[in-house]
Amino acid sequence: MLTPEIKRARNAILIGYISNGIALGSFIARIPDFKRTLGVTDGGLGAALIFGSIGVVLSLGPAGRYSAKYGSKPLIVGSAIGVGITIPGLGLLFNVYTLAIALFLWGITLGVQDISLSAHGVALEQQSGKKMLSTMHAMYSLGSIIGVSTGGVIAQLEITPLAHLSVIGLLLVLSAFVINPLLLPASMDQHNPE
Repeated sequence: MLTPEIKRARNAILIGYISNGIALGSFIARIPDFKRTLGVTDGGLGAALIFGSIGVVLSLGPAGRYSAKYGSKPLIVGSAIGVGITIPGLGLLFNVYTLAIALFLWGITLGVQDISLSAHGVALEQQSGKKMLSTMHAMYSLGSIIGVSTGGVIAQLEITPLAHLSVIGLLLVLSAFVINPLLLPASMDQHNPE
């Protein structure tokens, strides 16, 4: 049954997935700018980009354990703030090494956000008896489309990646404060991790 509390929490998770997708889409739209500004080869850019994926992969196990131990709510809010704080670092573009480090840190926050959103979504499904995760994950795709399409327009307007991603970061931090009161309490999905 979809109680008002579950509906609010579901909407918070939908916002979380959209913001996660917007972050990724906004970054993807600026990759050509990264290559041009840094003056790197395809291989050099590819080597830097892999660090984002490494950050995501390394965050998945700990994110699952901490979501179980402390509940998903604090991780959702903290990681949304983390994604917002780290995404402007992608636009600094000092050199390919700083891009790789920024991608690694950003990847960690994205991974934690994804796992904690999913954990909250699973708990909502269990409490309501309704299937919700497919819609939640669809919102990630919608967010990616929004991020890529608006990012492409912003790039054509010659707004720097730093300015663009800083605005996205601010919006992501604000989204954390919007969804915080809508989420169910951490005790809702807190349990002893195996």
